Formats: sequence, structure tokens, C-alpha cells
Amino acid sequence: MATPSQKPYVVITEQPQSKGLRFRYECEGRSAGSIPGVRSTTEHKTHPTIELRGYKGRAVVVVSCVTKDPPYRAHPHNLVGKDGCKEGVCTVVLNSATMSYTFNNLGIQCVKKKDIEGALKTREKLRVDPYKTGFGHVKQLATIDLNAVRLCFQVFIEGQQPGRFSEPLQPVVSDVIYDKKAMSELVICKLSHVTAPTAGGKEIIILCEKVTKEDISVRFYEEREGRIVWEDVGEFQHNNVHKQVAICFRTPRYHTLETSQPVMVNIQLRRPSDGATSEPLPFELLPLDATGLSQKRKRPKFNSSEVLEQSHGGAPPAGSYGQMLPTVGEHVKLEPREQLFGFQGPYRNPNESPEHSPGIPNAAPLPYPDPNFPGPASTQPNDFFQQYPPNHYNYPPKPTQQYPNQQQFQPNFPMTQQPGPSTSTAPQPTCQQMALAPGVQPQEYNLSSLLDMDIGRDFAMNSSEIKSIMGHFSTAASVAVPTEQQQQQQYQQQVQTVQQQMVHRMHQDEEENLSNSFTRLTTNPMNDLNKLS
Repeated sequence: MATPSQKPYVVITEQPQSKGLRFRYECEGRSAGSIPGVRSTTEHKTHPTIELRGYKGRAVVVVSCVTKDPPYRAHPHNLVGKDGCKEGVCTVVLNSATMSYTFNNLGIQCVKKKDIEGALKTREKLRVDPYKTGFGHVKQLATIDLNAVRLCFQVFIEGQQPGRFSEPLQPVVSDVIYDKKAMSELVICKLSHVTAPTAGGKEIIILCEKVTKEDISVRFYEEREGRIVWEDVGEFQHNNVHKQVAICFRTPRYHTLETSQPVMVNIQLRRPSDGATSEPLPFELLPLDATGLSQKRKRPKFNSSEVLEQSHGGAPPAGSYGQMLPTVGEHVKLEPREQLFGFQGPYRNPNESPEHSPGIPNAAPLPYPDPNFPGPASTQPNDFFQQYPPNHYNYPPKPTQQYPNQQQFQPNFPMTQQPGPSTSTAPQPTCQQMALAPGVQPQEYNLSSLLDMDIGRDFAMNSSEIKSIMGHFSTAASVAVPTEQQQQQQYQQQVQTVQQQMVHRMHQDEEENLSNSFTRLTTNPMNDLNKLS
């Protein structure tokens, strides 16, 4: 019975917890759980509770799901539980003593998108439409948020006819209940960049916990003395949210570009549906002229004119790549073995300075040959050692006439005879005492100057090798210097000898190959016959 002083009304004494329940599908085959109360704890659990005030008597309450935004329309999700739940709607009788009811076995069962239309038609058949908004939204399914609902409590009291609850009271709705799976806590796990220009437009990627692409935003704000002085959001579309855990967006433009110092702001995730935000992280906006902050040092450049200037002896500008190029007169050190066996390149002793290296213009004369030696300056020790090539198939170098008016000194020693020091005790003859062959011009030289020269300075040899070379020169002292025609003949003979050796080796290889082939041909058939036998 209603009191005459006031009209009966419904009060929600315990609101449901906004993110304390996971919506479950019917196909999961298990209970949808119970909606916890907002003051529920691990030790003391509570559940949504309503109370009817201004009335004492029998009353029935009908609970259904409605959309989270007004005007409140029927929601396709269903209510399931042990007490009075049928076809997605829960109907229970209030306790006459307390005129209240606690829904401790009430859960939410979500429907698939393809089943939305059927669920709403069922609701329309039951005529459950608390706010009389109709069911026109069945054709606008995109406007229905499947991750959020409200509970609508509509109480009917007994009318003039006993046993008939024909007088409805004003319905009330609860706070929004979000699907715990879709509305988890907002957390920024990783930022691809922590700086951006004040002009905006820089692409940044956020790694985060699961979010809903239709209900998430990236917020930038600047706070001074506890007051928000600037706020904006990042630009992105729904398809820029990857697998609910990553967001690719572009930074917003700062309210002013006229700043010469970096600006410290904050960045956070925000959920527009319930206003939930993540913990803010610091973010730095750089001015456009941030030289030295956002720009890297460029490499120094050089052009061809600098290289040409350097090649002509000019000093390259400081800090250019031209300083790394070798200048004229600088030579790479070669190993002594390369110098001894015919390497046609300059050699510099480690103890010598670059200006005294071979091949440098205007350099001081080399210690070999001796100044008293009448032979041409082009005669080098490696000319002598080229007669002993390491590979028998390398042709000996063809002698060249660099000084037409002078004879080159090139001792001619037999290849098969091992030279050695002279054992004669008689004094060595001089050039005037030597018997010269017809047509050979006498060459004056001093053997003591050859013995006194510092061969170890130019070549890495031991004492026995030096003595062997001295023996060659001692033997050569009694031999006349050959003419150019004789040198050409010797050269041709050596070339023919090498060619004959190469042909002989080829014949040996061919005979060996034929022998191996014959052996394989005769061996395989015999093996086959043995197997058959």
C-alpha cells in the first residue's frame, strides 16, 4: 500500500561494479558469473541491490539490459541466473518485510553480432521496453556498444485487483557495466619515440595492454602549477589499432611554434566511454630550430678540385676527405721477398724517410749501386735476382734499354751452377787486366765498392746469402760485360727453355690422364664380371 504523503520510487542502494565482470557467450558452456557490487572486496562480497521506498506491500521487479547512452533502448545482451531469469529478462518478487532485493546470482550473457536482431525481436515479443523508445535501432546495429550495458530496474506494484501487478513505477538504471575483457586497465608499455617537433605530424607507435579500437584516444597535455594549459589528441583511425595492443598515430601540433626551448608535456591513453586514463609519461616537444638537439652532424664533403689540388702538392682543406688520400712521393712498404723476386714496384726501407725512397722525384741517390760503379743507375739488385724466378712458368723480364749511350751491367751466371765465394788467394784483377772479348767495351768498376755497400740495408738477408752474392760478383769480375745483342739472345734462349718445360709438363699430364682412364675402363667391367659369377 502506498502512503498518501508521497509516490513510491526505487533506489539503487548498491551499484554494480563497472569492470568487475567478464561477459560470456552462450557457447562457452559455463555460468556467466555474478555481477559484483561496487563495494565488494575479497573478504566481503556485495551485489547490486535495490530498495522500494514509499510503499509497503507486494511488488515485482523486472530487470533487463539497456544501452549505456540515453535515450536508453533495449540491449541485445541477456541476463542469466538461478532466480527468475528467462529469455534474457529477470523477474523477481521483492521482500515484503524490507522492500528490497539483492541480485547475488545475476550474470550477463553476450550475444554475437549475427544474433543481435533475433535477441531484440525476442525482447519486443516480451514487451520489455522500460523507456518506451521502441526497437527501431535493430536496423542500426553499428550504434550498439556490445562492450557496455546498464541494468534497468522497473518495479510493478499491486493494483486495485489483488494479485495483479498493473501499476508500473518510474524505471531506474544502474551505472555502466563494462566487459572486463575489453575494458581492462589502460597501460602504456612502450613508446617508439619520446620526442617530436612542435609542428606535429611525427609518426609514433605505442605498445599497450588490450584496448578497444572504437573507444580509445591518445592524449597530450601540458600542466603548469597544477593547471592544464594545453591539451590535444593524436591523429589515427580505427584501422591504425593493431590487434588491440598497438596504436600508430601522428603527434598533434603545439599551440605555438614560436618557442626556442624544448617543451615538456605528458602523454597518456584515454578511454572516452568511461573517462579512464593510463599513467602519464613524459614527452618532449622540440622547437623547429633545435640545432644540435634533433639534427646530426653531417659528413664533410669534398669535390674533384680538392683532389686535383692535392695531387699537385697543394694542401687539402682541414677536415676534408682529401687528407686521407696518399700524397705524391708516399709509397707503400713492400716485403723484401717481393722486391727480391721481381716485383716491379717501389720499396722503402723502414729506417729510411719518405724523401729518400725510390721513385721520388728530386730524391737523394740510392746507396746502390756505388757511385764509383760505372754501370747505369737503373741497374737494381732485383734485376739480378729475377734470373731465379719462384715459378718456372713465369717468363723472365725482357731487358729494356733506358740509357742508349751506356751499357747495362747484368752478370751472366749459369742457372744450374750454385755460385759460391772464390777460393783463389791471388789478388783480384782490375778492369785494365781483364781479357775482353772482341766487340766488348771495357767497363771500369771498383770491386771494393761492391764489398763495402750496405746490402742489409735494402734487403733482409743473412750472412751466408751475402757471402754467396759476393761470390757472384767476384766471379763476374773476370767476365766481360755482354753487349745488347748478346743479352737479347740470352733472353730468347731462356724463353725457349721455359716453353719447352711447359710443353713437356702438358704431355706428362695428358699421358697420366689417359692412363687413369684406361685403368677405370678395364677395372669396372672386371668388377661386373666378378659380381655375375
